[in-house]
Amino acid sequence: MFSVATLLLVYGILFGLPQNGGAENWATFQRKHISSNSTTGFNCTKAMSDSIFIVNGQCKSFNTFIHAVAGRVKEICKGVKGHKNKTSPNAYDLTECTKATRCEYNGRNQRSKICVTCENSVPIHFVRRGNLLINVCHKFTKAYDALKQKETIQSNFATNTLPLTYL
Repeated sequence: MFSVATLLLVYGILFGLPQNGGAENWATFQRKHISSNSTTGFNCTKAMSDSIFIVNGQCKSFNTFIHAVAGRVKEICKGVKGHKNKTSPNAYDLTECTKATRCEYNGRNQRSKICVTCENSVPIHFVRRGNLLINVCHKFTKAYDALKQKETIQSNFATNTLPLTYL
């Protein structure tokens, strides 16, 4: 039926992917990246203690928080159909939290435009911050599309609907 080499290749692709494929939704994006608190007195260690930042017993090493009302951040993706990275037209107040020791964090505040991945008019992934975002933001779209293609292969394999063109 299938050669052992083909099956090992397919299993290698499948098990090399993150378990959730890095998938996020608007609710998860808000929980991970939006804070209604101002940058003044923002406590990274406290913010990063949320279980969403602990994966396989390990504290996430880095996260960026956007200090804005969720609706304002959502406007970045207004009118986006399907999947696309977009750069914000305006700068946002941000806090970058970086792990210093174990699960304690240092914070750095700044104001910058951001690049987010939009799906059906809502942000689902924080790509990066910075002023040189226009070209970089679009390059990340291509990388994300490649990941989505691998997820499709994984899903099709799991449901035994993998097209023969992949074998």
